[in-house]
Amino acid sequence: MTARGWMMRAIVIGLLLVAGQARAGFPKGTLIITDEEIDTQSATFEKDLKKHSRDTLRKGVEGWKIFLVAYLKRAAGSAEVNLVFYDIAGKGREQVNAFPIATSAKAEILASKVEISPEQGFKVGGKYQVLITRLIGGKEEIYAKTVLSLK
Repeated sequence: MTARGWMMRAIVIGLLLVAGQARAGFPKGTLIITDEEIDTQSATFEKDLKKHSRDTLRKGVEGWKIFLVAYLKRAAGSAEVNLVFYDIAGKGREQVNAFPIATSAKAEILASKVEISPEQGFKVGGKYQVLITRLIGGKEEIYAKTVLSLK
């Protein structure tokens, strides 16, 4: 696959916004990652989300498919936030890649998916801090976070 093809696959797709609605199951600032899409309209959504939550994902043929649900610390405040990956396996904290997520400024919960690959800087055995952020006045504001390992 060409570099452009991989870049197109990297664009975060599939967005669900739950604007202004707080759910009791997860604390604000929590980012949940799964390896399969969870039906956000299901009556058992949060139970299913908790059951399928992963802190380690296995590589598929072309990379890793990540489904995420973020319970933001506060409303997004913008039409776009970023999904940012920092490598924390080595010394320090180095940004590997970031992907824009279209949202609503009033969104407090969002769900999305992204495919990542070795061509984008990700590696088998890597450990990453995953954040939902915005740059505000040159400072990275963190809305939700978790840690993810790739196998």
